[in-house]
Amino acid sequence: MTFTQGCLVFLASLSSGALNSVAGGGGLIMFPALLLMGMPPVIANATSTVAALPGLVAGIRAYQPDLRNIRRLCVVGNLVLNDLLLIPFTHIPMQI
Repeated sequence: MTFTQGCLVFLASLSSGALNSVAGGGGLIMFPALLLMGMPPVIANATSTVAALPGLVAGIRAYQPDLRNIRRLCVVGNLVLNDLLLIPFTHIPMQI
């Protein structure tokens, strides 16, 4: 990796982290930057996801008091939406 490539990845990671902390979607910056560096797509996707984990954990910790009030709603909504997403897959034939 050249110095220029390192600077590009560094700037992409800073902007990706800032975007993730405000609104999410930092992978839209980080993933293409890693692809430009010549990383295979699967490894770039995994690297981008792992790089976002510390920010996600910090966000959960920061919003934990707010989430306590709506925990039941989140759990029930998650279960219902997961079941709704599985319905189409029960009708797909096993052999194509």
